[in-house]
Amino acid sequence: MDFISKIKRGGGLLAVFAAVAVLAACVRPNDDNDEEYESQVSGTYPVENVDKSHTWNLSSTYTITVRVSGSQLPEGVNRVQVLTADPTVSAAAEVASEAYVSAGDEVTLSYSVPFYDVQPDIFVAAVTADDDYVIVGAPVGTSVVAFSGLVSKVSAPTNVKRQAFTYLFEDSFPDADDFDYNDIVMRIAFEPAANSNQLRMHVVLSGVGTKKQMAGMVNLTGVQYSEVASVMIEDGGAMDANYPLQRYMVSSSNTLIAGRGGQAVIRLFEDAHWAMLRKTNSLGGIQRAFINTTHTYQTEEDDDPSSFVQMDSISRTYLITFSTASARNRLSLATIDPFIMEFNSSICWETHTFQYKYLSTGQLTQVLTDINISNFPTDHYTWALCIPQSDFRYPVEGMTLGSYDNTNNIGAYFGAYNSSGHRFADWAMNRNNATDWYLYPTNVGLLY
Repeated sequence: MDFISKIKRGGGLLAVFAAVAVLAACVRPNDDNDEEYESQVSGTYPVENVDKSHTWNLSSTYTITVRVSGSQLPEGVNRVQVLTADPTVSAAAEVASEAYVSAGDEVTLSYSVPFYDVQPDIFVAAVTADDDYVIVGAPVGTSVVAFSGLVSKVSAPTNVKRQAFTYLFEDSFPDADDFDYNDIVMRIAFEPAANSNQLRMHVVLSGVGTKKQMAGMVNLTGVQYSEVASVMIEDGGAMDANYPLQRYMVSSSNTLIAGRGGQAVIRLFEDAHWAMLRKTNSLGGIQRAFINTTHTYQTEEDDDPSSFVQMDSISRTYLITFSTASARNRLSLATIDPFIMEFNSSICWETHTFQYKYLSTGQLTQVLTDINISNFPTDHYTWALCIPQSDFRYPVEGMTLGSYDNTNNIGAYFGAYNSSGHRFADWAMNRNNATDWYLYPTNVGLLY
């Protein structure tokens, strides 16, 4: 996988930063203190005047129905792909969605297009077992496409990559925090398997910018537990294999577990520090350190890494076998719901991206938590972000993605993504502005 092979040990430049915020005793939301809670979160969020209608999405998700028919359909077609560009003319083409098919089939696929990408078309390919492509262009948002009329043809293009997203999490939900979005950093991509009922999910755990225990999961949105026959880890055991303590985030050590409502959930790890370091401390607990979030570090080989560790990311490939091809084709990178869990005040709090933070009823989303959390306000802040980029560079400790402070009407900007016209802070204040901010880092010394 391209995005896995790019993850190497960093190094070089030293950067030491002070903490962005020192938090007072946290206020939890309920009917009596919603305003106080809102004030505390807004007071610690690095950007003033956050857009109260923000969705925190950096891409739009569409569906397209592909009819595996038409005068240009290649003989021996066995799958269809949605591509972000035409691989015959662009080296940036990525596979955004894919399904195994036969001639005469009809399949509906989901795909994502970054907001900043103003190109009017996506491209749909019919692909043979020999990797011969017949490609038809269609405007973004097209509902149905078939293979007839003007098409491009190419034999086994070598530049087609798999689309991968980077997920950034804060460790404190629902408490206010420093919002540096580096407490858990994961990267996820999909790849087809040989069987039409199977799909490979590649997961990379890149960084842990917290000393709290954090668990990781992926909710296979739209797929029920009963629709998944098995999940096998192809490249070794679970990320948290041989975990030495009692599991209390999720008691089961199974890779596939059932969530509320019977949805299918893949358990990644019970403890991110154990998954990466696999060390205990002198008291028998898990060794805690900041991992891959600073340029000042000790290596993972040190006997007692006191604060900072720099090491290779870890990755696993999950071979998911579905009960039907239909269930497999409903799942895409555009629709999954990765989330983390933290045990706090006798509750395992789940942290989802804003897209999945609330149910359609407005209730806080809880995929696995077995306690009802009521009276939670519908706020407009997010503790998690999905970046539509495989190799996104996240902030080092003590640095924000971007900040804006208008104290004394000065209007001061700062942060790791602070290029004029492409500021994270401008996007936070207006969801329609600077939607390409993640492509314009200010200073690589502020990033990992």
